[in-house]
Amino acid sequence: MLRTLQTFPLHKDSAWDLAWNHQKNILASCSSDKTIRIFKEQMNQKTKKNEWICSSILEESHEKTIRSVDWSLDGKYLASCSFDGIVNVWKYSLKNGQNDFECIASLEGHANEVKRVKWIFSTESKNLLATCGRDKTIWIWEQINETEYECLAVLTGHSGDVKYISWMNDSKFLISSSYDETVKVWQKSKDENHWLSLDTLAGHNSTIWCCKPCGNNCILSCDQDNKIILWKPKTDIETLPEQKFLSGYSLFEEDSEKTEKNKIWQKFVVISNAHKRPIYSLEIIEPLTESNSELIFLTGSGDNSICIFSVIDSEVKIRSRYENAHPNDVNCVLYLKEKEMITSCCEDGIIKFWNFKK
Repeated sequence: MLRTLQTFPLHKDSAWDLAWNHQKNILASCSSDKTIRIFKEQMNQKTKKNEWICSSILEESHEKTIRSVDWSLDGKYLASCSFDGIVNVWKYSLKNGQNDFECIASLEGHANEVKRVKWIFSTESKNLLATCGRDKTIWIWEQINETEYECLAVLTGHSGDVKYISWMNDSKFLISSSYDETVKVWQKSKDENHWLSLDTLAGHNSTIWCCKPCGNNCILSCDQDNKIILWKPKTDIETLPEQKFLSGYSLFEEDSEKTEKNKIWQKFVVISNAHKRPIYSLEIIEPLTESNSELIFLTGSGDNSICIFSVIDSEVKIRSRYENAHPNDVNCVLYLKEKEMITSCCEDGIIKFWNFKK
């Protein structure tokens, strides 16, 4: 199901993250070498076949490791975040058929390392950008214009580094995972200026490296101890009484034993020891829907392997396992649906492109 197409040993240090531009069909990668590389597909004039090339290198914008990159949904902007505490926003355009990138904004606010950056386009607003970091906070930024960004909220609920953030259900909910071994779900008020903790998902016993929505309001998370958890809601989250949040207090007192029965999400499936070392990355291939009961997802691990999982109801199947997919930790796996491809990156800076058939 996976076949290596191309391998790029271009980064001079660990490659951490990958981001696909769905509008422009280009890929961004970032690294501890303080660079962002842009890949595009073009025709090889000798073989008459399409192949990937590194078309641009963005450098000298961050002073330390670049930990994460993400494209805005309209494909016009690329955000990057770094251990230097800065979030940069790049404007992307084509000039004379060539990629052109201009750093148009630098966002400051985090006290130290910024670990993750995620765009969303809100139907009530403009582009929203979420960032999280070692300072245990999550920042929500609104794009006022191309060069101006306003901080709408700073979320302070985790007691450890916030490792990952993902948007869910447009921009109504934000999920986060942390060194504190929890996943949190945050709910947005209608005016977008208030974000309150909706639920805390406790079930992991180590750092949670990644958390993603996987359809039907379900959440998938993975951790340092090789565990994957599928969480399902016990109630329809779309019908929760928002006015209780707007009045200034949380609907759920999460530290109270008597409210455990009122938790919204519960553990539905726990997958243990499918990998031999920490699982750093999750990627949803087929989400759950009303008409699809099979969840298909990818994992990238510190055991150098990539796995493809299938979950139907509570039955788990490893559809494929690719040992030694990389010579070192697999830090990120990404599904390019339009291309029927997967990309991955690892600790030694290698980027791989894979042909993928379901």
